[in-house]
Amino acid sequence: MKKRLGFVSNSSSSSFLLGIALIEDVEKFDKWLETINLKRFPSSDVSITTVHDLKNGKMPFSGWGAMRLKGDIVEVECFRGDTVSLSLADCKPSDRVFIVDIANNEGDCSFYDYSHGVQYPDLDYDIDLEFLGDAQVNLYHGITSKENGFVDGQVIFGAARNG
Repeated sequence: MKKRLGFVSNSSSSSFLLGIALIEDVEKFDKWLETINLKRFPSSDVSITTVHDLKNGKMPFSGWGAMRLKGDIVEVECFRGDTVSLSLADCKPSDRVFIVDIANNEGDCSFYDYSHGVQYPDLDYDIDLEFLGDAQVNLYHGITSKENGFVDGQVIFGAARNG
């Protein structure tokens, strides 16, 4: 049995990207989805579901936070409590919804953006969009774009201790 005698931390830092959007044009959405390559995000929960399933309590994932339905509003919450939401009030049961919860585990260290050479202080979790990688920035901008087949979308990002 190995024993660790040095400093041990059970706390980790994570940045996140959280989004939800109603898909209006399935063909445009499918083309956009091919360009995003969701396999780039191994520690993420991604779902394409229907309004019918959401309204009947079939939440596709729990993510680092939670999903819940409050009346006609579906909310997705990240591990630090931030939420995105979408109204399902005027939707048809067959309408499709795209939901993504990406968590980037930076581990027991300061946030560091290697592509931009920026060091973030260990306890400062006010990050800007440039902190995220190019694929996540493209995803962030894509979720709110009608050009990608969405009619309504909301997306946020941030960082915090997750343990």
